[in-house]
This record gives sequence, C-alpha cells and structure tokens, in this order.
Amino acid sequence: MRHTSMLAALALLVPVVGSAAAETVYGRTGIAANEKASFAVVGYSGSLSQGFVNSNGHTLVQVGSGFQSIGNTANGLDVIEAKWGEQALATGNFIDVIFRTRHGADLVPLGTQTNGQTAAFWGWNVGATDAIQMQSWVTEFRLIRATWSFSLNGGNSFIPGGNHTSRQADPWQGFDPGDLLDGQYIGAGVNAIQVRYQLELVPAPSAMALLGLGGLVTIRRRR
Repeated sequence: MRHTSMLAALALLVPVVGSAAAETVYGRTGIAANEKASFAVVGYSGSLSQGFVNSNGHTLVQVGSGFQSIGNTANGLDVIEAKWGEQALATGNFIDVIFRTRHGADLVPLGTQTNGQTAAFWGWNVGATDAIQMQSWVTEFRLIRATWSFSLNGGNSFIPGGNHTSRQADPWQGFDPGDLLDGQYIGAGVNAIQVRYQLELVPAPSAMALLGLGGLVTIRRRR
C-alpha cells in the first residue's frame, strides 16, 4: 500500500517538474565553494577613458577566503584588497563584494591617473574577465537589486551610496561593470566600498525533481 502511494506521488511530481523552471529555491547557496572570479577598482577620466586604480588590474579572488590583495593604490602608499561571499537566506541569495585599503588610505587618492589623465570618476569591475559561475544544478540567478555603500572607517560601517540595478543583466550573468562615483569620493577618506547583489536562485527542472524526491523520501521515513 505504501509502495502504491509512493508511486502515485512520483507520478504527480512529473507535471510539477515541468512547470518548475520558473520556481525559486531559498536557503541553498548557488556558488561553488572554490569559485574564483575577477575583481578590480577602475578610474575614469572626464571623457570616460578607463584605467585600473589597483596595480594588478583584474585579479582572481576566491569566494569565502577573506581579503586578498589585488595590487597597490595609484600612489603606491597602500594595498587594495577584495573579498566576496554568498549568503543564502529566506529573502534570497546575497552576494557581497568588499574592496578596501589594507591600512586605511583612500581607495582613490587625489591626483590618481588613468591612462595618463586625472581620474574624474571611479568604480569597480566584478567578473569582467572571469565571471562568477553558478553550480551546475542552477539555471539562473534572477536579479532583485544591486546596491553599493561606502565606508570612511575601513569597512567597520557603511553608508548607503546608491542603487545600480539598472546596470545589471537580468538574469544576472555574474558580471558587474560597476557604477560611476564622482569626484566627491576621490581623496575624501573613502577607504572601502561594499557592493551587494540580492538574487533569486532558479534551479534546473531536474534539480527540482531531485528536491521533490528528497522531500518524498523524508516523508516516507517519518512514516
């Protein structure tokens, strides 16, 4: 009898899986534990000519491994570091990226040069040469919002900066060209920024089937 009810439940699962492509899953991380992606701090001239602020340019950083150096500041007086990680919560998956200077100097000092011109704007690149990749069972990350904040105390606290959701692809492709922070953030004591992506994780239909089977097995064991 239990066998029959189990088979019936599995039969009912098939149409559910067929419509599961639009469903989201919460509480499960979508990024592999050893994933690496590229990060950089960039400066722009008044004509938007782009150059790197960190001396190493696009640098691979591993998820969840703490701050890693991505090169010196433009004046060579401090080191720029980056770290990133993912939180899987009931309200979505949050990917946080933090850039900071190791000893508290400005991320972009006054007089920073980009391609031989003084920087008028600056920002960041996430995943420009190596995008953030999802685990194989994930179909896509739907973007809810992307925001940035800045810090004057090395990242101990952050001040809301802005929303740059409109600059992102949706579904999110693990790449962010950054935003344009103007002259008020240059040589003004800004020594850390945090970029946050709030996303919905969408699994492949086959993954949904496995999740469904896992739930059925749990129910049967409890009986």
